[in-house]
Amino acid sequence: MNVLALPTPEAARAHPALWAIYASEGQWHAFAWLRWLCDQVQAFLTGPDRFLAVSVPPGHGKSEFLSKFFPTWFLGTNPGARVIQASYAASLTLEWSKVSKELLALHGNEVFGVEVHPKAKSEAWDVFRWSPKAQRSIRSGYLRAVGRGGPVTGKRAELLIVDDILKDDEEAQSPVIREKAWRWFTKVALTRLTKSGKALVVMTRWHHEDLVGRLEDRQRRGLDKDGWRIIRLPAMAEENDPMGRPVGAALCPELFPIEELLRIKARDGHTWNALYQGRPTPEGGAVYKREHFR
Repeated sequence: MNVLALPTPEAARAHPALWAIYASEGQWHAFAWLRWLCDQVQAFLTGPDRFLAVSVPPGHGKSEFLSKFFPTWFLGTNPGARVIQASYAASLTLEWSKVSKELLALHGNEVFGVEVHPKAKSEAWDVFRWSPKAQRSIRSGYLRAVGRGGPVTGKRAELLIVDDILKDDEEAQSPVIREKAWRWFTKVALTRLTKSGKALVVMTRWHHEDLVGRLEDRQRRGLDKDGWRIIRLPAMAEENDPMGRPVGAALCPELFPIEELLRIKARDGHTWNALYQGRPTPEGGAVYKREHFR
């Protein structure tokens, strides 16, 4: 993919990565790992799985794609689709929603044949399509943006996107906040899906009992009845890497070359394992506790 030559509207409609390049007017960087993620998400939408969780290190561009470009591509290519988008704070979700709305208002007609009122509220905006029969634009879908714990009663969705449900380490270390996040996700957000709706979770790992950690634990105990597919993308590749990288290869060398990753690893091993490798363990150790040693 050449970021200097913009894709045609037809090409942008066919693939979310090409839409991101088109909508950003060539400013979005189609790094190899992001193109791989685009392919995975597109296959997820058309495949049998309904629940997908992806853990990614911080600073690698996951939110720009999954919270900015992907929702608009999904709405443009799926007539009548309804999307609920969430993160740890309403202000952050509204920021992404505002940008997405403006992109679709600017390019939606030429690429997808849809329209968005540019003055619609960021927390709730509708997508319109031209109806030849009615000779007017009619509402076909919508996006609703909420923060963790926000109300979604009365809303339904073919697609739920949850991007970083925990803000930082301080929140992750709080059992109360972790429990609130889990309960809101399972008892509120997931219940808004239609019978064939899909849920996409993307997050940086902070704690072994964060949202992805709980999903993994339920799988280990045979309690996962939804069939979650969980992808862990470490900053430095390990054995059986999902992308097929050799061991030690950087996820995005353009942003984080190996030398920088090694500096981060040397700075704080626990943070490295959790945030960058996606393998958080209890502070005291998984088997041997700190108090066991002098």
